[in-house]
Amino acid sequence: MSGTTVAVVTAHDADDPHEGDNARLSYSLLKNVIDERSRLPMFTVDRQTGALRTAVCCLDREHTSSYGLVLAATDGGGLQGTCTVTVNIDDVNDVPPSFVRSHVDVLVPEHRQPSFQRSSSHGASSSIGVSSSQDVSSTDGVPSSIEVTLPKEALSSSAVLSSNREFPSRGLPSSKSRSNASENFISTLVVTDPDTSNVFAYRVVPGSGHGWQLVEVAASTAGADLFSRVPLDFENPQHRAGLNFRVQVTDQGDMPWSSHPRVSECSVTVTVQDLNDNRPAFSTASVEQSVALPEDLPLLSFVASFSASDLDTGASGLVTYGISAESDPGGVFRVSDGGSVTLNRGLDRESRPLHLLSVLAWDSGSPPLTATATLTVTTIRWSR
Repeated sequence: MSGTTVAVVTAHDADDPHEGDNARLSYSLLKNVIDERSRLPMFTVDRQTGALRTAVCCLDREHTSSYGLVLAATDGGGLQGTCTVTVNIDDVNDVPPSFVRSHVDVLVPEHRQPSFQRSSSHGASSSIGVSSSQDVSSTDGVPSSIEVTLPKEALSSSAVLSSNREFPSRGLPSSKSRSNASENFISTLVVTDPDTSNVFAYRVVPGSGHGWQLVEVAASTAGADLFSRVPLDFENPQHRAGLNFRVQVTDQGDMPWSSHPRVSECSVTVTVQDLNDNRPAFSTASVEQSVALPEDLPLLSFVASFSASDLDTGASGLVTYGISAESDPGGVFRVSDGGSVTLNRGLDRESRPLHLLSVLAWDSGSPPLTATATLTVTTIRWSR
């Protein structure tokens, strides 16, 4: 506030104080700073005591972090000594944090498991106090340089709120949950705050959208790291519908959220991307079959039917059937797109009485995933 004492500068004059006015000193500012808003000088000095004080309210570190002044001491004979005064403004947490983006869209591959290292938390706050250093040596006994650091709370009405233990989400999660969370990283929401004395804390707003309870947030050097509490699975209808939620940040630490005067918010939409993470699966009835066929069975006759399905969507869920060439080197059998096996060449009981076929089902994903069923064909004598 205006009138706050910054420093007291004292000069010494070697002349006899009892003889005339040669030793009588008066102080003045040779170099001052002009306030941009009021166009008034920002500092004053007491002509008799050398007390340097603020003349305006309020100093803002985020606008100007330090001021350079030149103070003079003049004796009764007109001789003058000068002193440079540097006033550094200490930080007070008076600017609210903000997310760089108010809304974020994230596309997350299902079952995402990257190699991810969690950064350290935002949790520490810088100390706020007064420090000064003086280097005294000058002609006529005036200190040549003074550096003073002012606590900004002495110059404005801002205050740092105390913290308590009721705050639900601050810093890193416990070591037990951290291992699970690091496998399910979603995104980082970047936060900015020009203050240096911040104690950042974050939360996913309860009830803020579909799937909010599936997400947790932790502090990192850049801002808020988002993690899913479980691996996101496109085949899960709840996950496939996407996640919509809001994340809040405060720079005033562990307080109940209802008490926070400064909270910034970011809305997040997470879309889960389908990957080819499921193999085709044969039905229980068709995964292993055995048939006996007469060796005079006509070509193109039906032999067996196989059915496989894939939980993935799109091309990753399209199933194609085939017969392993190693299990049917002569191409005696063929399988249709629908999974029906038919006779492609004539059977010969004498040359090969038993066929052990590997029926394949593969999807169209990249890379394709394959499942295998078995068909045992025994060739018997002619049916006539």
